[in-house]
Amino acid sequence: MVRTLVVDPLIPGNLWVVLAVLSLAGVVAYLLVMPPRVSRARRVAIGVLLTIGVAGLLAVLLNPTWEELSRERIERLALGVLLDTSGSMETGDCGERTRLQAAKELAQELHEDLSDQFEVRLFAFDERLRPLAMADMESTQAGGIATDLGGSVAAALESYMGEEAGLVVLSDGIHNVPDSLAGVARAARVARAMGVPVFTKTLGTDASVQDLSVAPATPDDVAFVRQEVPIRALVEHRGIGRGSAEVTLHADDEVVGAQTVSWLDERPVRVEFPVRHDEPGIYRYVLRVSPLPQETVRVNNECVLHLRVTDTPINVLVLEGKPYWDLKFLLRCLAEDAGVSVTGAVRVADGRIILREFHEGEDGDQRHGTEEVQLLTDGSSLLGSYEALKHYHVVVLGRESQTFLTPANVENLCRWIAEWGGALVCARGQPVSTVPERLDAVMPVRWKSGKEMRFRMRISEQAEVSGWLPEGSGLMPSLATGSSVEAVKPLATVIARAESQEPIDDMAVVTCQPYGSGRVVVVEGSGLWRWALLTTDQENQRDLYRKFWNNLMRWLAASADFLPGETAALRSVRGTYTTLERPAVQLLVRSDPEVRADSAPLIELSNAAGDDVRRLSALPGSEEPGVFRASCDPLPQGAYVAKLVRTGAAHPVQCALEVKEPVAERLDLRARDGVMRRLAEESEGAVLTDDPAGQVREACVARWTERHPEEFRRTPVWDRLAVLLALAGVMVSAWVVRRRGGLV
Repeated sequence: MVRTLVVDPLIPGNLWVVLAVLSLAGVVAYLLVMPPRVSRARRVAIGVLLTIGVAGLLAVLLNPTWEELSRERIERLALGVLLDTSGSMETGDCGERTRLQAAKELAQELHEDLSDQFEVRLFAFDERLRPLAMADMESTQAGGIATDLGGSVAAALESYMGEEAGLVVLSDGIHNVPDSLAGVARAARVARAMGVPVFTKTLGTDASVQDLSVAPATPDDVAFVRQEVPIRALVEHRGIGRGSAEVTLHADDEVVGAQTVSWLDERPVRVEFPVRHDEPGIYRYVLRVSPLPQETVRVNNECVLHLRVTDTPINVLVLEGKPYWDLKFLLRCLAEDAGVSVTGAVRVADGRIILREFHEGEDGDQRHGTEEVQLLTDGSSLLGSYEALKHYHVVVLGRESQTFLTPANVENLCRWIAEWGGALVCARGQPVSTVPERLDAVMPVRWKSGKEMRFRMRISEQAEVSGWLPEGSGLMPSLATGSSVEAVKPLATVIARAESQEPIDDMAVVTCQPYGSGRVVVVEGSGLWRWALLTTDQENQRDLYRKFWNNLMRWLAASADFLPGETAALRSVRGTYTTLERPAVQLLVRSDPEVRADSAPLIELSNAAGDDVRRLSALPGSEEPGVFRASCDPLPQGAYVAKLVRTGAAHPVQCALEVKEPVAERLDLRARDGVMRRLAEESEGAVLTDDPAGQVREACVARWTERHPEEFRRTPVWDRLAVLLALAGVMVSAWVVRRRGGLV
């Protein structure tokens, strides 16, 4: 503590000088006019006492003050060192050391250099944070299945509440838990609010692995009894040049299909396996790709696909303004599909509508079925009732369909799409010459008229979104269109584009767009029927016309909220979860008598063995009635089935889901320097450089000094009883001396 005497005059300095001069002159004048009878000794005593008294008063006006400088003593600061022990830290890209070995050396250096001024606490973290003793650090291994960087920093901050602290994070910056990077940003903001700087050191480089994986094109597909459908998968490879591998399809632990796939570049390879089922239910398939010798991660060499088979066909209504070959081939193609029940109507003249209904045969085969033909006089009656439209799942419009599209019918059709979840397909582009405003609102494109032009289909990159447009479409005969697409709506997805020498090159020719609960698909051009007449030796072109329409119907049914015949539907929010994620299912109720909109239905979740059964309450998931959601804590690895608990149902309402071990930690090994830098900067810390111990010490001490500023204590010297009494004593003594000398 430093003590200094300073003056802080009570009056301006110039005035004080004037008063001092006048006071001194007054004392001298008083002594000079003093009578001669006063002895010299008395004269000297009076002069001394008066001078002391005046000097004391002048000193009080100068306000002499003791100023004391004080500051708290710096105590031992708390410093947390977080050591990443996740699986990616085993990567040996830090010279000749692994990332974990480099982190251990740095942690040891910080502990040795800073223990004199800091209380260094060690922590290990991967998917969770845990204390780490210094003696146990050397034996610590990198084996965590995931990295929760944000959650670990947040947990460390909780242990430092109310303390002067800093954190050092030694990691490769990988953060791969379900909350993405939101947890890291949130932890940085909390650290800044608490005044705890986070210092980071990124370990590692852009390392990569050689990996081969297989994934389903659609994890939850739909089919119909007695219908042959393809099981599609994508074989992906990283860090591997040219190569080949065997892909097998398994059902009930038996191999039901095998193919060898080859690749020349980094693009994934598609593979298909045809399957067929005669009974409804949920069928579980496992796809496996043979691992390569150099692979280190083999968990993703297999995947699971659930095929939902239903015995209720898709009801399709086809409307055409004139009899074209396209209509004839389309009706025949759909009528032969075991999963479709088709009704077709074509206007042949004013007041003459031919209605054709196709029924399956006694053996369940559509090809042996019957056809019922009626003659209608009013085509608008087919779309004239919203309740009647609920019978259909898909409505297909051809060209010149204005006979069926009265204003009231257009309103019914749009309502059916948005509320009931129906699907509208414009099979030959613009359905009417002038699209009504209400119908234009649901269309994915806008058209403009023009001359007839020809084009071929070119599958776009977004084609994988649908999964139904077959490969080889671009090799098929050209199509013709008299109108062109002027604009694609913002929410629309382009499935295929035109390839042509005409001005319509790159025009969107197959587009889809969601609208409410349903969707609208537009297929441009006429002449698609000629695809059905081709004879080719190439496998990917065989039956292309049939695949085109059959796949489209299946995709529309699978993407709807409800399958044909369903009054309640249970869907897994995702087909596959990791052991770190909370599985969630969604229950949709349309008109089920056993589930009320204001109830809390029970969902039974069980594993494949049936020895782990949990009951979950499904709570309303949105303001929309009939939507419920249920979730549970993370589950062990395995296959699970969720089922709606109810009685008297002919078919169970259920869905399947898989829980797998997370593999991102061992596949994506790139160090994230940007994540670590952001964590340091947003917490007002720093990225550690060549002298980490000195950098941490300097920054923490500077922050402590900033948060504990210097304090000054001021004490006036004269503001004490002894000083005031002494001054009064001098003045009284001067009066007494003067009194005795007869001067008073």
